Amino acid sequence: MNMARSWSVAALAAGSLIGTASGTSMYAFYPGPDKGAQIGTQDPKTGDIWVNNCNAQIDGAPLFPTSTPNVLKTTNQPKKGGSIAATGWWDSQKVVASIFWHSADGKIMNGFYNCDPESGTFIQSGEFTISDTAKVTDIHPNTGLSVELLGSTAGYRVYYHDKDSQVHQLSYTTKTDWNYYGAVSQDPTFSQALASLHSGTNNITVISPKNDKDVEVSRYNTDGTWHISAFPEAIENSPTNKTAPAKIGIDPDVKPKFSLPAWNGKPGGLGAAVDKSNTRTAFYIGSDRRLYEVASINFIWQNMPNQTTAAWPLADDANAELAVTYNQGTSEAWVYYVSNSSLIQAYRGSDGKWSNHTVLPTSTGSTGGGSGSDGDGSGSGSDNSKAPSSGLSGGAKAGIGIGVSVGAIGVGLLGLLFFLRRRKQRAAAIAAEADKEQPPINLGQYHSPSEQALYYMADGSVAPAYTPQTPYDSPDAVKKATPDMNMHPANMVSPLVEMEQPPTIYELPPTNFSYELPAESVERR
Repeated sequence: MNMARSWSVAALAAGSLIGTASGTSMYAFYPGPDKGAQIGTQDPKTGDIWVNNCNAQIDGAPLFPTSTPNVLKTTNQPKKGGSIAATGWWDSQKVVASIFWHSADGKIMNGFYNCDPESGTFIQSGEFTISDTAKVTDIHPNTGLSVELLGSTAGYRVYYHDKDSQVHQLSYTTKTDWNYYGAVSQDPTFSQALASLHSGTNNITVISPKNDKDVEVSRYNTDGTWHISAFPEAIENSPTNKTAPAKIGIDPDVKPKFSLPAWNGKPGGLGAAVDKSNTRTAFYIGSDRRLYEVASINFIWQNMPNQTTAAWPLADDANAELAVTYNQGTSEAWVYYVSNSSLIQAYRGSDGKWSNHTVLPTSTGSTGGGSGSDGDGSGSGSDNSKAPSSGLSGGAKAGIGIGVSVGAIGVGLLGLLFFLRRRKQRAAAIAAEADKEQPPINLGQYHSPSEQALYYMADGSVAPAYTPQTPYDSPDAVKKATPDMNMHPANMVSPLVEMEQPPTIYELPPTNFSYELPAESVERR
């Protein structure tokens, strides 16, 4: 095994990370305003999923313990080096997480977790073999995974690779349970990196490597198909997910105006984000260990300016994995990867500017930071030999100081005890009143969370109740080309659509382009 891609147990006990796990064994999701990003990564030695402290942020970065890691409880063991993905929200009291993984026996699993505000750990409420429910069996042994949570009506979409490296999707709504939802593209991907994003509930994009020069982009449309394009080169004939692979080729008549730096088509992971102007961005770490960003501005893909190593430090490995999450409403974005044997956070603020990176804190005593403090431990001090005498000896001064300190401490403790008692009484009264209005959620058994417990996702929409039913009679995997049209988005009560020319809240060109265009590099947004 490549030592750069393995983790040392001794080093982990010491509180550091060595190297990275394979491919797409890292996730990040943003549960809502001011709640902080949530992250997870896989231990390649065991396949266990390590997660951050779900209720602690230090200097704007998630607390990610390593000496005693927070190991996510799973019944079906994740595959070592397999893919993981996650989404979640804040239910007005705690972070709720819906986490997906590729299991050791080749299934796609979904675990549902509630953050325990006392311990900061995720408590499992249920675990489900969603690929079995959807009757999907031809999953690629090294499949990528990506998930979008679209809201209480549209539900979830999970993207994965089949054995031919084609990208497909699973769907969950409260009316249908998990169901096979058709191909996203019949064009086999060049590698298993996979990312997705959505704006609102109607506009979904899935990106994957097409070849050693290009990234493929699949985007959902009102006609019920995925329209396929690429950058920096263009694809000819405006293919869709119904187009045969042999007909999804690069257009030789359209010359690209830029190239992807350090791109060989086999990144350890892809990331995606969208901002409040509906500008989509894709992230990858290149063969030179640098982080890169490519943006679709007015439907024209172009390289974004490189940042300094203070903002984007070099990854420890070439083509390293990464995880990306975002808040579209504020244009914030968070990127996570391993640099200098530590997990780091690169952060883009609402002003579009990247801050210096932060090393994720591993304990409450540690603080995040970029290159670290360069303090030498010296203080300003003063020359006591020149101070005027107070007439008291050093021992007398010390005695007075101790007496004053003890007295102050005593008064402070009495005040603190009185304050805590009053706060406890007030909290008990509030809790008693809340109990009258809202029934408790039983974490011991997995039931549908109450409507009162499910409030808002990051985009402000209501998260879906999640109660897997008896397996929906979805089409057999061998009939993927013709999914059940009763489950087609165009036939749903609340259809999932992406308008070619929707209202101005979406990122769309003034005319109906058949593919996205290559473009020049830009120096700024």
